Amino acid sequence: MISKSESSPIETQCWSIVIYKVPSTPSTARVTVWKKIKELGALPLQQSVYLLPKLPVLVDALDELKKQIEGFGGECKILEMASLEGAQEKEMINGFNALRNQEFEEILDECEAFDQEIDKETKAGKYYFAEEEEIEKRLEGLIRWFDTVVKRDFFDAELRPKVAKTLSDCRVRLDAFSQEVFSHEQTSVGDSKGSAFISKLKDSPEGKKKVRETHRSDELVARLKEIVTEIEKGSLMVGDEQVRIGTGQSILQMRYKPHEGSRSLEIEIDWEDTSDKPE
Repeated sequence: MISKSESSPIETQCWSIVIYKVPSTPSTARVTVWKKIKELGALPLQQSVYLLPKLPVLVDALDELKKQIEGFGGECKILEMASLEGAQEKEMINGFNALRNQEFEEILDECEAFDQEIDKETKAGKYYFAEEEEIEKRLEGLIRWFDTVVKRDFFDAELRPKVAKTLSDCRVRLDAFSQEVFSHEQTSVGDSKGSAFISKLKDSPEGKKKVRETHRSDELVARLKEIVTEIEKGSLMVGDEQVRIGTGQSILQMRYKPHEGSRSLEIEIDWEDTSDKPE
């Protein structure tokens, strides 16, 4: 679910000013503090001086930030300001919204890339569960990112509704792609009449023969047993072609190629006939 911020636009605002100093070494301390301030959504006023709206939700976070800075051997002061002059306050709010819109723009760019990924897989006919699962994880990551930015979108930046709508559209596209994957899988199972569905042999760019087989888990175990038996006999049926492996003197090598980020694994078997080689 795409969450909505519980905060609403603020008409009159009190402010917190964060002023800090962190030792130059180790550099990791300065980076850690910088990241924490960015996560809070603070607006930079000058080096090591940041502005935040004074909100109850930020009280504990600012206390933790102060303790963290002091723990690094630094100094931190958090000053409270009752209000700003009208034009200044508007300028500050515009600054916060500009920061959030930058983040929302990045999410929109990733949503466009998400659409392009589905277009690519659809055009290539890759209606596989592994592809669908990877795309779904990508969308879930975008939604989590959006929720994170919303939490620091204190003044409802203008791009926020557009991103929410775009993410909803992405969900619709994913659901449609998932349905296509399901339909193709059901068609494959139906064509196989409960057994293995074997695609036609194709020449790969390397000139090797490749075949794809789809099985239920119990059928896969049975098929692997068949493959072992066929290898022992010196031949192997790949699709509708018989591949000669050689004599019992052959050396076989197996390579496993897991696909990162998906539940798929390729197995390659190479063999070399050593029967005619001198010992």
